[in-house]
Amino acid sequence: MTRLAVAVRYLAVLNFTALVLGMVFLGGDALNGHVADEHYYLSWHGKLTEVSAAIFQYSRFHTIASFILLAIAALSALVSKPGATEIKWINRLVLGCIVVIVGLSFFKYGA
Repeated sequence: MTRLAVAVRYLAVLNFTALVLGMVFLGGDALNGHVADEHYYLSWHGKLTEVSAAIFQYSRFHTIASFILLAIAALSALVSKPGATEIKWINRLVLGCIVVIVGLSFFKYGA
């Protein structure tokens, strides 16, 4: 059970990173976007980006799945307390993911 909990926590961090990178490169997410007259829009900080129906559905699914996975990861941390070694590696993973997100965001949007 402990290995499963650890795997869920690592997966949640990586999946959330993929979600944020998807939002950066697609132009937002579907939960904040909307559908109008068969046109699909993702929203990112008030800016709308028109996308296909498939991208819109993918974004909606990935966003909902990410938040569910994050909730499961939080519960797993409560049930099986992470040790010092896992905390050290999770912190490194989170920091690495932040560096990747910021770096790729600068690549896309500039300084």
